[in-house]
Amino acid sequence: MLPLSTPITQLHRMAKALGTRMQKLEIRTVRDLLFYLPFRYDDFSSEKQIADLNVGDTATVLAMVELLRTIRVRGKRMTLTEAVLSDDSGQIKAIWFNQPFLKNSLPIGGKFYFSGTVEHKYYNKTFMKPVFEPAKEGHESIHTGGKIPIYPATEGISPKQIRFLVSLALKSVGNLEEGLPEFIQKDRHFLPLADAIRAVHFPENDEEIARGRERIEYEKWFWIQGRVAYLKKNLETLGAMPIPFHEENTKKWVGTLPFTLTDAQKKVSWRILQDLGRAIPANRLVQGDVGSGKTVVAFMAIANAFWGGFESVLLAPTEILAKQHFSSAKNILGGLEMPILLLTRSDKIFFDPKESADQKISEKEALFLIKETPNLLVIGTHTILEEKVRFLNLNLIIVDEQHRFGVRQRGILRSRFAKGGLYPHYISMTATPIPRSLALFLYGDLDVSMIGELPPGRKPVATHVVGDEDREKTYDFIRSQIAKSKQIFVICPLISPSDKLGVLSVEESLEHLKKDAFPDLDIRSLHGKLKAKEKDVIMSDFKQNKFPILVSTSVVEVGVDIPNATIMMIEGAERFGLSQLHQFRGRVGRAEDQSYCFLFPTDSSRDYARLLIMENTHNGLELAQQDLELRGAGDVYGTRQSGDFEAVFGDGNNDYSVLERSEWVEGVRADVESIFAENQKTGRYGDIVAHFESEAKGIFFE
Repeated sequence: MLPLSTPITQLHRMAKALGTRMQKLEIRTVRDLLFYLPFRYDDFSSEKQIADLNVGDTATVLAMVELLRTIRVRGKRMTLTEAVLSDDSGQIKAIWFNQPFLKNSLPIGGKFYFSGTVEHKYYNKTFMKPVFEPAKEGHESIHTGGKIPIYPATEGISPKQIRFLVSLALKSVGNLEEGLPEFIQKDRHFLPLADAIRAVHFPENDEEIARGRERIEYEKWFWIQGRVAYLKKNLETLGAMPIPFHEENTKKWVGTLPFTLTDAQKKVSWRILQDLGRAIPANRLVQGDVGSGKTVVAFMAIANAFWGGFESVLLAPTEILAKQHFSSAKNILGGLEMPILLLTRSDKIFFDPKESADQKISEKEALFLIKETPNLLVIGTHTILEEKVRFLNLNLIIVDEQHRFGVRQRGILRSRFAKGGLYPHYISMTATPIPRSLALFLYGDLDVSMIGELPPGRKPVATHVVGDEDREKTYDFIRSQIAKSKQIFVICPLISPSDKLGVLSVEESLEHLKKDAFPDLDIRSLHGKLKAKEKDVIMSDFKQNKFPILVSTSVVEVGVDIPNATIMMIEGAERFGLSQLHQFRGRVGRAEDQSYCFLFPTDSSRDYARLLIMENTHNGLELAQQDLELRGAGDVYGTRQSGDFEAVFGDGNNDYSVLERSEWVEGVRADVESIFAENQKTGRYGDIVAHFESEAKGIFFE
């Protein structure tokens, strides 16, 4: 029985070979592996003979390998391995893609258990990509038969490999210690932690899965809610300099806007202005779907800080988005004679309201302006967080795309710019749809407001899932849009080609479009490997409509605003979650013209069905919930957020769906509050409260 702290590389030679890739999944120790939970299960409990298999069946067969061969598919970057399997009742063909190594694993004449789904392919019933393991006496089945766990994986690691390593790690499950107080264990009739872990990884039935997962997730969220509750109590004791509401100035400024504020924008703006007027720091999260107008709400708060003589910061996750905010701020706030500074690693640009012009300045000049200009607006990226950046009287911090920064950086912002015991007001914004109950857990230190309507005149983006047979028709339609001087985004999941994934990359798509589809058009590409200045030139030219088609990776997911773009075309669409596809879709439809989103999946009926949801659903929260149920939380909320998921079990893959049960949410909160109350009364549970405190301080006040 290995200690839980044992490095994963010592568990098995396979883990040693996969060490770097396992780290991408945040799996470094045996403990990490035990708490890396499946996000779904394949039900292979139905064992049948080959003759009894029907199209659509998901089942297990005991069969012998009669024939096996691997061929390269002409015109595609993939190989196809096919086998003929037989038992006493008949034969069936099995097919795998891009797995030529199977010839070493499936010897002719060998008997194996095969589990998978039967489809109608190549004019006959076919086992598509079945998992298998040898039919040997004493062999413990972990890949076939029963409820088979499917784990989130990454390139170069398969769920099957993770499943095997988990089966080895489970030998150490007895080393786990209970983390919940005894009264919670008893009152909620929870399984012992070790039993819960076993049940989730290799369950006998659905009831075991439900009981095991609830036990594990409850403890994760108990510790998260505990430290967030501690933080909330602490924040209420902090002081801030009030920012008064300048009513007349605000009314005049709103009257100059080239659009009318929606009711939702007015309500959220008023709530923020009330927050800013208090002597405790505002801490509010503004959620709003793509295109709902969060930025103008932020600008209203910034304007009042300016009139009050205070500095403000608008923090963006990327240089592209920071530059876009800088441009918008000059247009919308420039008339107030507000000095505005863009500060990123690549650019230092000062907008002087007296001259109504931009000035490129040195870093030294930028730092001087920040330190000496009392009502300056600074727009930038993480560069603003550097120690050398010193403000004169910063009193408002606004963070765009909150989820890109994470809790730890939120804490740095709060404490980094505190002065004389007073903290700046903090407003964050996100277009990433997060169910309210989840937001209350992850952002429990923040008050949550929702902008729940789009500006008038916005038309829903017409969305279509397109099969290969309709690709040429889609190209014809794109050409008709370009003839009207409209522009096109093409999104690909990869920069460079990959034999393993079989999806179009930016490089391949660019070559195909230039050579075959639109040889007469100027087509350019954008991706993370380009230098910042190269990206800026490309985006600037695209915004000025100097070329019609931009092929890109997900770098355009957030914030990029090209009102003239009317088509979003996404290659390998199944590689993205529904919420991320919704973010892509939000890059078009930003003007009055009808816009379109075309989703091109690779050959997968299951993914095709999932993508069809996009055709009829345009609400971000609804799509987030669908993603939650279909793909697991990691796909919905993107990559790990520093500090958000560092509960006692580490990041893992938290099951957010449990938070949608109101009684579950209230139960966690009630247990945490009872811990605080009992500790205040009798001193009991002092160790738990101390842990809440250390976690909160370590994350939020470092």
